[in-house]
Amino acid sequence: KSLVTPLNTAPDQDQDQYSFGPPVDISVYSESEWKGQTTKSIVIRKGYAVLSHSFGFLRRVKGDNYCALRASLYQALMHTTKPPCWLQQKSILLIPEQLESRYGLIKGWLFPDMCKHTGGIEKSVGLLKCYLRLLQNWWHAAAASHGVEGRRSVCEQLFQGGEDEFGVIEALKLLMLAHAVDLHTAKQRGDNLPIFCWLLFARDTSSSPRSYLANHLSQVGFSRGMEQVDMFLLSCAMRHTIKVYRLHMAETEEFISFYPDDSIQGRHCVCLLTEDDRHYDVAFGNPVCAEEDLSEESD
Repeated sequence: KSLVTPLNTAPDQDQDQYSFGPPVDISVYSESEWKGQTTKSIVIRKGYAVLSHSFGFLRRVKGDNYCALRASLYQALMHTTKPPCWLQQKSILLIPEQLESRYGLIKGWLFPDMCKHTGGIEKSVGLLKCYLRLLQNWWHAAAASHGVEGRRSVCEQLFQGGEDEFGVIEALKLLMLAHAVDLHTAKQRGDNLPIFCWLLFARDTSSSPRSYLANHLSQVGFSRGMEQVDMFLLSCAMRHTIKVYRLHMAETEEFISFYPDDSIQGRHCVCLLTEDDRHYDVAFGNPVCAEEDLSEESD
């Protein structure tokens, strides 16, 4: 049973409201969705064939501009066994106030329609603090659940298209912004930075955290999805390595991308897949056997 009381309960929601489709055999999905002999179909089927050597199943993710964030958090919660230390720190709840008082970054935050935002800087700061606490609580609930089945039950309660789901996703975006601020400060000091930081801050549209928020991050979930540089920031925010199978790049050196692109020892890894670098789904489970149980969502 979940340890979290959702902000908005919706006991009559049906499966259509759930943000993830049911488990599907990867090979079956590939053959049914990518029929024909076009160059693209052949390449993507080859990608799925390689993917099926490591995973048995996929779950389709709701097709909106939040899909990469949603898929990454889902995978992290499904494999958690204890709440991460960084997320349990009380100081994390101070991030909205700090970003606003020091940099004035919260006043322009865009909230999804699902979020009950009534306007004003103080309201924005308070709501984002609430969403950070929600992220803490849902992660703790998943970690405290018994096994894969318990964690899946928690995820099915969270990812119902309600305020809790969009709230924890906005909390992830906030953590991404906080890391962008830290990295920009380090850049100004002349510290050594990961390569992606130079790419991030070299753009006219994201030369500072303020312009990055205004022109890129605030639009994620609304008019745009996640770019590769955003995926690097997300990996920083979650303290997870994100491994992405880019199926349309099968049989090339760019077939598998890691964020960050250098291995960080001891980090958990979440696995996503994409057919076009825009929409992301999740892969899981051992390669399929004849009597494979579709409910097994293991590493």
